[in-house]
Amino acid sequence: MKKILIIEDNSAIRNTTAEILKLADYHVITAENGREGVELAKSNLPDLILCDILMPDLDGYGVLRILSKNKETLGIPFIFITSKNARSDLRKGMNLGADDYMFKPFKETDLLETIETRMQRNENILEKYAQAILEKEPEISETAEGIDDLLNFSSGRKEKIVLKKEKIYQESDYSNYVYFVLTGRIKCLKTDTYGKEYVTDIYIPGNFFGFMPLQQDGEYHDTAIALEDSTVSIIPKRDFLLFVQKNQETATKFIEMLSENIKEKENRLLQLAYAPVRNRVAHAILKYGTEDQNKNLSITGITRDDLACIVGSTKESLIRILTEFKRDGLIQSDGRNIVILNQKDLKRTASGF
Repeated sequence: MKKILIIEDNSAIRNTTAEILKLADYHVITAENGREGVELAKSNLPDLILCDILMPDLDGYGVLRILSKNKETLGIPFIFITSKNARSDLRKGMNLGADDYMFKPFKETDLLETIETRMQRNENILEKYAQAILEKEPEISETAEGIDDLLNFSSGRKEKIVLKKEKIYQESDYSNYVYFVLTGRIKCLKTDTYGKEYVTDIYIPGNFFGFMPLQQDGEYHDTAIALEDSTVSIIPKRDFLLFVQKNQETATKFIEMLSENIKEKENRLLQLAYAPVRNRVAHAILKYGTEDQNKNLSITGITRDDLACIVGSTKESLIRILTEFKRDGLIQSDGRNIVILNQKDLKRTASGF
């Protein structure tokens, strides 16, 4: 029987919610304040936590902060139940690692559907992650080669599901966390003063992101958005830095990772400044192509708009170049999918030959 912890200072709401969940065959534990809720979460390790935000002494944000720093409780799905619906309040909760919100008053069916959905997704994530570790998926082992300690460190962290087009953080948000992609893909982008977007990178399973502002104790320099339904591991910045500082070999690998990241961005800036669009498109296809089931290198799920933002061109120019590549036998495309047919010649095109 699944255990659910309800942390709510309003006795009427607490008791009514508990009764609904008991009728749905959940084992229910209740706490009337944040401090009691933290202790019950640590001692009972529930499968899901429902928590009010506005509570005396220790509010819901404080509860989530404490539980997110505890290795045994950080992975428990956490849903806020609140009457607050201001955008700033939602952002604050999501930045702390909340999985969802329920707004008072909520319907019985909405409550049960939200809980069932979050529990099922959490189970699916754990199964996929366990399978990835056992099978040593190529995209994870290749991307993260040489940073096994960091991988192990990230695997025990709180996991968050982000739906397609959902923001994980945005430019100018305070940098509280480092993120690690477990499933799906995440794009990071910057917006200029005219509102034009430029995709700075796309991250796949096995990639860390959001680590560039770590040392400045400042703000994120870009916006992170899920390209598809994805799962990320959330690592508090302070924990990440302490871990790196205490592990010399890991620190070296992390510095290498930072250096490669900076080098890659410098190369892209040079391309944007001097390389023709045709070369940039070829480079982007090669960079973001992954092996499909038939061992062909292909790009799937990246829209033409996003690809245009990556290469710094208009959508019309991108489509024209892709049409030329198809005519030359370099690629074939079907909707958003692009399959590389002639990798050797595409590399020559990317190099400017």
